[in-house]
Amino acid sequence: MSETDKHIIYQNPHPVFVASPYRGNMSLHLDYAEACEEDSISRNEVPFLPHKSALVRIYDDNDPAQREKGINAGKAVMDKFKHAVFYTDIIWSDGMLDEYAYAKSKGYEIEKRIILGWEEPKTLKSKLEKLLRDICKAAGVSVYEIRAKSRKREYHDIRIIFCYMAREIYHASYELIDKIINRKYGTARRNHQKSIRIPEVWAHYNEIKQIMRI
Repeated sequence: MSETDKHIIYQNPHPVFVASPYRGNMSLHLDYAEACEEDSISRNEVPFLPHKSALVRIYDDNDPAQREKGINAGKAVMDKFKHAVFYTDIIWSDGMLDEYAYAKSKGYEIEKRIILGWEEPKTLKSKLEKLLRDICKAAGVSVYEIRAKSRKREYHDIRIIFCYMAREIYHASYELIDKIINRKYGTARRNHQKSIRIPEVWAHYNEIKQIMRI
């Protein structure tokens, strides 16, 4: 067994069991779980997060007997992967401590991780809203126009630029970025992927950066 905090990017997709907090502030913890999932995927891992799986729909976490069944089902997945990753920016929950003890008793590979640049969504949300205002001011458009349904090319380009900068500067989750620009889930991910392939957008991005003095 090894315990590490390494940052390995695997050559081939590598399945891992991912543990993060769930009970308590569930809204915060689910936002954090998404950030954990994205961090894991960035390492070419295939993450399994129990509370982002069907287990939370099948078992009632508030019922002790069903909670125990859910935990045991998660451990069965860990048995297949033999590699457990614990994300610890917030807290070590009771469930995480139990999973850690189990992984250690089995001799599985264990990693403890933090997410560089991660912040609680409430704090990060205000920073992203300011970033959007600054970008819109530099581009000479209103925040309302960017959040509206218009498909005008100029507005679409600004959305792509905002998605790129929010990811690069603040490591924001795609879900939170989508909320800021009032878009359906998945839009920010597509825009971030597009950003490196459109020369006109990059030219506009560099103009905005100069105006914002970034």
